[in-house]
Amino acid sequence: MRKHDLFGKKIRKTNIFVLILVILIIELAAYLLIVNFQQNKINQLIALQTDLTLSIDEALSNNDPLEYLQISEMIQALPTEVSEFELTEELQFLKYYTGLSDEALFEVDYSFDVNSPLDHQLASTIRYVSISLTMEVDQSDLALEFYQNLIDQDRLYYVSSFITTLYTDGSARVEMTIYTFYNDIEV
Repeated sequence: MRKHDLFGKKIRKTNIFVLILVILIIELAAYLLIVNFQQNKINQLIALQTDLTLSIDEALSNNDPLEYLQISEMIQALPTEVSEFELTEELQFLKYYTGLSDEALFEVDYSFDVNSPLDHQLASTIRYVSISLTMEVDQSDLALEFYQNLIDQDRLYYVSSFITTLYTDGSARVEMTIYTFYNDIEV
C-alpha cells in the first residue's frame, strides 16, 4: 500500500469518521459517569435530609410533658415579700444576660399593692407588684430574647402588655407591663 497520495500528501490509515465515533463514545461514557455520580450524590443528600427531618420531628414530638399547677399549689411557692431592690437586681441581671448595652435606655417603674391583672381573684394574701419597663435595644431580636429570659426566671412573672416599636436601623423600643406576685403571710 502506498504511503503518499498523488499530490505527495501522506495517506492516513485511520478513517476520520472512525476517530469521530470513538471520541463521541468516550464523551458519552464520560457524560453517563458524571450523571451517575451526581445522581448518587443527590440520593445520598435526599436520604440525609429524610433522616434529619425524622430526627427533628422526633425531637419535637418528644417534648417533656408540661406540668400545670393549680393556683393553690403555686401560692405556697410564692415569696412572702418582694423588694424593689430584688426586682431591680433581677431585671439588671436579665439586661446584661441578654446582651443589652449599658448606654441603651432601660427605665423601670414599680407600683406595689396594685389590683390583680388576672380575670379571677386569688387568695386574699396575694399581693401584686406592677413593673413598667421601657427599654431600647440595638437589635430587635434582643427584645424577644429578653422576654424569653424573663419568663424563664424562677420568679413568677405575668406579662400584661408587650409593645414594640421597630426602627429602620434594626433597633427597637419596647414597653412592657409586667406583674409579679408575693404571698403576704407571716412565716
